[in-house]
Amino acid sequence: MGTQLASFKNAANVHSSFGASVDVSGTTAIVGELGTGTARAYLFTQTAEGWVASAALKGSDILSNDLFGASVAISGSTIVIGSSSHAGNNGRAYVYSTTSKG
Repeated sequence: MGTQLASFKNAANVHSSFGASVDVSGTTAIVGELGTGTARAYLFTQTAEGWVASAALKGSDILSNDLFGASVAISGSTIVIGSSSHAGNNGRAYVYSTTSKG
């Protein structure tokens, strides 16, 4: 049996499907949230004090029902977030870098 190391939650405590998708790479975790109108993907970074929220990512052109955050992946400094219902179910993937500025 494993030992729980962390627990992430959405800051607003609303019904948002926070945790619909999750991935971890080293000391960075990404968590997808599918909330209507609030869809985001959140980055958490492991520090000496524990896991802390470090960024909230949102697609540049998403609408409320696009399911941004339905899938997430992280490898090293590259993040990919899926929006499976974007543009009438045509879907889209957004790529980010954890080392980018701005």
